[in-house]
Amino acid sequence: MHNLLKRQLKRLDLGENLLPDAGSWQKLLARISNTYRQADRDTYLLEHSMDVSSDEMQKLYDELREATEALLYAEKERSYITLQSIDDAVISTDESGKIQFMNTSAEKLTGWQFEDCVGKPISRVFRLISEYTRSKYRDPFIVSRRECRVAHIPDNSMLVRHDLDEIPVTGSFAPIMNKDNNRIGSVLVFSDITAEKELRERLEHQAHHDMLTGLSNRYHFEEILGGLVKDAQGGNCTHAMLYMDLDQFKVVNDTCGHVAGDELLKKISNVICEKIRATDTLARLGGDEFGLLARECSAEGASRVAEEILHAVRQYRFNWDGKIFEVGVSIGIVEITRESGDAGAVMSEADIACYIAKENGRNGIHAFERRDATLASRKGEMKWATRITWALDEDRFALFRQAIV
Repeated sequence: MHNLLKRQLKRLDLGENLLPDAGSWQKLLARISNTYRQADRDTYLLEHSMDVSSDEMQKLYDELREATEALLYAEKERSYITLQSIDDAVISTDESGKIQFMNTSAEKLTGWQFEDCVGKPISRVFRLISEYTRSKYRDPFIVSRRECRVAHIPDNSMLVRHDLDEIPVTGSFAPIMNKDNNRIGSVLVFSDITAEKELRERLEHQAHHDMLTGLSNRYHFEEILGGLVKDAQGGNCTHAMLYMDLDQFKVVNDTCGHVAGDELLKKISNVICEKIRATDTLARLGGDEFGLLARECSAEGASRVAEEILHAVRQYRFNWDGKIFEVGVSIGIVEITRESGDAGAVMSEADIACYIAKENGRNGIHAFERRDATLASRKGEMKWATRITWALDEDRFALFRQAIV
């Protein structure tokens, strides 16, 4: 080791046997530099009149240079290994957007090999389109470059791989700045969110669909119904709702058990689905009750759909352990127009119409009419049932007596 370097280590209270490792050279050089700032002979030699012809100064210079190069190499290797080990994909570019680095994860996600990408524009390797519109997104790299800020990849982005397969991704572009705060490049960090997307879609499906039949559940049905009611009240279009209640379902459930009853519900769901349009919404509202929302459908059109469903269910035979069962369905129809009430009112009217269909002999159809005396009477009876239940809960009944003479 050079004598001058030894002297500096001694002045820093560092023995030769306590030399720092590569990761600490930066601190060592900083401390040496601070020592040189003192107004002494070594400061003058190094900062003002460094004579490279001097063997002593040249050796010190070479040792410091080698130490610095070793430090930089070690840091570079450590960064390279780190970037190659992480799950996130990383691509760095120069100021013009040409690729300078790509880690293993980026190669896997893009389908490109690094050696084939060096010097190529990042827009050629990293192409984004919208999952739903299929249109090309505005390049986040351009946004980050122009505005010199972090630019996030838009939601619902699909990365078009080298083999033209598509995967959902998330991530961001960020500018790389030098010590003078000038932009010298960009770094892209992104990841594959296929698993997260599938989980989110599965949870969303479970929240909106019946677990047994796979149809929409009551919550989703009422949500869609509310939108159709607003559409009709705005005078845009007329829609229709069908409320269906299976006949003889209780017989199957009680005779063969709940497993058979569940299987019957799934079979009937398939029978009804075959008679409706792709734009319609069929839901299991609970138990053996189903609801159908027919978009842009008049009362006459809804009646035709109800007739087809009624006929298909009548023709169906349910076989369980050698037992054959005939099943029927009672259907109530409500037209959703400008005069309709809210979603709750439409549901109530459809329910009443279905009840009347059952009272008229089951396995039939009844269309709701606002002047229908029977329905109005039934509606009043249902309100009284609610009022009686409420009065019982509130202990509001009073007992009267009258003498018989």
